[in-house]
Amino acid sequence: MDKKPRRSLVTMRHDLEDFTDNPRAPGVSGTAASAEKTAAPSGDTAAFSFSGKRGALFKIALMNALLTILTLGIYRFWAKTRIRRFFWSNIRIHKEPLEYTGTAMELLIGFLVVLAILVPLFAVYEGALFLVSRSPDGFQIGLQVLYAFALLGFFQYAFYRMWRYRFSRTTWRGVRFSQAGSAWKYMGLTLAWLLITVGTLGLAYPWLRHAQWKYRIEHLHYGQQPFAYGGTALDLAKRWVFVIVPPIVILTIIALIEYETLMALVEYFPPNPEQNFDQLQSITGQLAWVFATIGLLYLTIPVLYIWYRVRELNFVVNQSGLAGAGFRARIRSSAIIGWIVVTGATLFIFVGIPGGFIALAFENSPALQDLLGSWSIGLIILGFLALMVISSVVVTVILSNGIIRHIFSNISIINPAALASVTQATATKPEFGEGLADALDVGAF
Repeated sequence: MDKKPRRSLVTMRHDLEDFTDNPRAPGVSGTAASAEKTAAPSGDTAAFSFSGKRGALFKIALMNALLTILTLGIYRFWAKTRIRRFFWSNIRIHKEPLEYTGTAMELLIGFLVVLAILVPLFAVYEGALFLVSRSPDGFQIGLQVLYAFALLGFFQYAFYRMWRYRFSRTTWRGVRFSQAGSAWKYMGLTLAWLLITVGTLGLAYPWLRHAQWKYRIEHLHYGQQPFAYGGTALDLAKRWVFVIVPPIVILTIIALIEYETLMALVEYFPPNPEQNFDQLQSITGQLAWVFATIGLLYLTIPVLYIWYRVRELNFVVNQSGLAGAGFRARIRSSAIIGWIVVTGATLFIFVGIPGGFIALAFENSPALQDLLGSWSIGLIILGFLALMVISSVVVTVILSNGIIRHIFSNISIINPAALASVTQATATKPEFGEGLADALDVGAF
């Protein structure tokens, strides 16, 4: 294989973190709007599948966790690469696997590049916070809100650059995927819709998700062919209504029924020693059913949200197309929730219970502490590290593997023969890894 000529760091275009962020789409002008629309084409159907074995994944996950701890976290770039190669190579489209071509050094170099940028930025913020420490509280709060908003923007920027890198290192049938577009534009539209979503108390959330999906998909390419997306925000809103409306209706009914009691409770905040706490206890007793209902809502809303995100994913996949081919997804929210429950139960059995027993044993047994003496701290640290290893392995082997297996066993391509004409793009791919995503610790794997 011919080696590419080496370039100096000055002239190298490392598209990952150069902060210019305006790559051109590979071989096309504009976005996927010029592609064929997503009407389901007629023809054969090819199923996605996942062929990974849990035994092989267990060995990889265990070795990754141990080496990451022994190297104080440095090995995590190699761990991510090994895990990605396992999952990518076991995801098959029309019986042909994906291939992940990224390297650990790309991830490490990208991380170091971004670390050199983020550390000064965080230092500037801390310095500014110190300088205004004697300023009015409102000014300090405003600075913290501005910092939080900027950090949220960095997260969105990191997500987009992360997808760009991963797609650029993903090939199928020897043809590479790529993510064009601008991470800055993606960050801007996300923050704008996020402000609208907060201002509408969550009602505009489907428009936020639609804007994100539309931008990402219409700037996604397979070889020289752009993907197309035909969904609308209103379609997503029809699904979101089942998440947002029930809590609003229930809380409104509670407020109408217990309005006077709730107003009486508000008078006790902030509390002071001169208040009649017997009356406060009586009020909280009358509101016991309110607290129980809110607690039940707190438990059910995450389930409803997962249900919505799965329905959203099915819809987005079904509304996407590529070069005359269409996609169909039948992912079940019950399966996703089931794997989350199984993972939680496993962590409780193998991490929560042993960890609790170890803590109680050392706390309530002075004799054991005296027996172990100076070794006790070391044993506690070893126990904590063992629990970290177990947690990492359980999450990877059960949760990640279960969800990925289910998703890619329930997606298919309609008219896959249309993809045979797709040719490789000539666009330059990013030189380094997803540094900002690593620095902010976002994204799976």
